[in-house]
Amino acid sequence: MNKENVKTEDYKTTKIYRSGMWGGGKKIKTGSMFSHKLKIDREWYSFIGYGWRQYVYKEDTCSFEYDEVVKSIDGIKRTYKNIDLDTLEVYDKDGVRVWRGYDPSNTPNNQKEVDHRGSTHIYSA
Repeated sequence: MNKENVKTEDYKTTKIYRSGMWGGGKKIKTGSMFSHKLKIDREWYSFIGYGWRQYVYKEDTCSFEYDEVVKSIDGIKRTYKNIDLDTLEVYDKDGVRVWRGYDPSNTPNNQKEVDHRGSTHIYSA
């Protein structure tokens, strides 16, 4: 599915932590991975990206493809709309194509091996 020429109503980033075997299950940082959530037409769309910097600003328009994933958590069905980051196109208020967030050439070497872009992830709204 896709969205074309839409504006965001809200934008949130959340640091991704994971429980690990080290430190007795304490929260361990996963490099600089963040869940990015965009609110468009009162619905949330999300992707995993490097860093906390916004990829889309409120005055921008954007287009992207996304997948709907239905998960059952504790017996409750939830639908997640995950953006394929490779398809995200952002245009500023003047209609000029812009790239925001972190440039892949600036990505730390230890993060280049693991590509989470476009992968399914769950977030709490």
